[in-house]
Order: sequence, then C-alpha cells, then structure tokens
Amino acid sequence: MSSTNTDKSKGSSSEQGNCPPIFTSTCSEYKNFLSKIELYLQLHSDKYDTNEKKILFVITYLDKEALLWAEGWLAQRKKHETTKEPVLESGSFLKFKTSFKETYEPLNLIQESMDELYKL
Repeated sequence: MSSTNTDKSKGSSSEQGNCPPIFTSTCSEYKNFLSKIELYLQLHSDKYDTNEKKILFVITYLDKEALLWAEGWLAQRKKHETTKEPVLESGSFLKFKTSFKETYEPLNLIQESMDELYKL
C-alpha cells in the first residue's frame, strides 16, 4: 500500500511535501499548524488555486472544536452573503485566516506567557 499526499496521518509524506497535521484547537499548536498549511498551499498552488479550495482544504485538517468553529464560520458567511459570487470567494481565504488567528492566537499568547512564568 502506498502513501499519498492526501493521507491525513501526521507525518505522512510524498514527493510533494508533508501533509499538515490535524488541528484540534490545541492553542500551542496553532502557529505550527498555520505555517504548515501555508507551506503546503504554496507547494500545491496549482491545485489549490481558489479561495474556496484553500478554505475547504484547511477545514479537512480541522477536528473537534476547531471543526465546529469552521462550520460556524461557514454558516455565518453564507448568512451574510449578498452577492451572486460563490460564498467562499472574493478574498475570503484571507478573512478565514484572520478569523482563525483571532480565535486561536490570543489563547496561544496567554498559554505561552503561562509557560514562561512556569519556567521561572
């Protein structure tokens, strides 16, 4: 059995790079997850060439609370969409990433500060 680049297991790899890890809302893993997502999307820019494809790709690597957050984000987008453009277009990958960062970065900064205090 051969491994493909769509294999979601952590550490799976192919000639085309490692797949990102599954993100489960662990704030300490937020920066690592986002970095790996960005690298993977750049490496596969020919395949993930629209906002919709990028967002849906990222969502496939979310689990637990993070997946619930993404479902809520999508529902909110659909609710407020007033143009005839597809719901996930018009610069929304940037909006998705910004919202993702706003959701997980502050908690991550608090956790990092707590870790630093613990080291003292």
